[in-house]
Amino acid sequence: AIPDRAQLVGSSPPTPSPMAAARVAILGGGVAGCATARALSLGGAAATIFEMGRGLGGRAATRRARERPGICINHGAPAFDVTDGEFVGVLRQLEATGHVERWEGVRQWRCDFTGSKDNSGASESKDPLYRGVPGMSAFCEGLVSDSSAELKFRTMVKKFQFLGETKGWSLSGRSGEDLGHYDWLVVTSSSVVHPRWTQIYGGSPPLDHAARELDDADLNATLDGIRNLESKPVFVVMLAFEKMPQFFTDFPSDILDIDGHPVLSKLIITRKPRTPDVLPSIVLHSTSEFGKENAKTHGKGGTAEAMGANTNAEEEKRIVEEMLSAFEDVSTRMGLGLPLFAPDYGPVLHRWGSAFPDHLPAGTSSERIHREARIAFAGDYMCNPGGRVEQAYLSGSKVAAKILATLKSPFLKSNL
Repeated sequence: AIPDRAQLVGSSPPTPSPMAAARVAILGGGVAGCATARALSLGGAAATIFEMGRGLGGRAATRRARERPGICINHGAPAFDVTDGEFVGVLRQLEATGHVERWEGVRQWRCDFTGSKDNSGASESKDPLYRGVPGMSAFCEGLVSDSSAELKFRTMVKKFQFLGETKGWSLSGRSGEDLGHYDWLVVTSSSVVHPRWTQIYGGSPPLDHAARELDDADLNATLDGIRNLESKPVFVVMLAFEKMPQFFTDFPSDILDIDGHPVLSKLIITRKPRTPDVLPSIVLHSTSEFGKENAKTHGKGGTAEAMGANTNAEEEKRIVEEMLSAFEDVSTRMGLGLPLFAPDYGPVLHRWGSAFPDHLPAGTSSERIHREARIAFAGDYMCNPGGRVEQAYLSGSKVAAKILATLKSPFLKSNL
């Protein structure tokens, strides 16, 4: 059965330490946020994750539907590769607890419409791929399952106030409600800094006012880099079936990369879900160019809609129809015929507005900590190029280690 997110707080807190009084607020419950919370908790600090969505995962998330049991669709990353030794060790632990497993599907079948390569072919990766069980969200759920991290879902932090180096940060919610005082603030999403916030929610990005009051040159340099960050937005269309149509059962790959098409970039097929109570599904991914052309549409059931962003049903319908029509075009041009199917769930549209960070200013590290301002930044958006699960995990782990080191040795260099 799919676990209730309200029950995900770990039941085995770490052994208390002299740092147990240090409270750290983490913005974002994606991979970087959960990695930060895990390392801080195991190091003896008290971590609280503020997540605007209804569950953990970020772009390594799983779409579920209360009104339709059996919906468990990996609408972001379907799996992730592993190259780093530290990350391998963590995944072995999560394999033992049943949160992740090796992904053994047929992968990376590539279809090229640019005319510069063969039309299609298999492209195998040497690095192992992993996935969450039963869905990708289980990976992040596993990261915090053995920690004392507190999880606050459906929570938008709308105001930040820096109280001084010895007092840390005060946080307030959408309606001005007090969200607590924290010794440190870790930002694992670019949204509270980036101008994209204004486009989606209105008003200035929440960290702007606090940054102006701080007037910290090093912090402002970090914030300017994030403000100027470009990304490659991607739409996804999700469909699920009581019984997978024969067209997809016979498809030559579980992951199809599509090059040179104006609308579609990827197809993900889940024919045999990990647990029998989950429906088979497909997910169509758009190109980033298509995402940019339709930047004002957000999709249904996602965080943006839940947090009050305006939606346009007619525009959503048009985008879904264009993506489904594009898939018919791709399959026909591949010689596979016209796909005929009627989903039992969907089509449902979602937009990843900052799916793949791009063009980060040169010299920016994968994590940044400002000791005097008691604020740190972590996530794959700090990497160049970004967009990988492993990058997000390592960035969060490194930020946590630096904060713990600063708590132990308060005279460390201010900005690391």
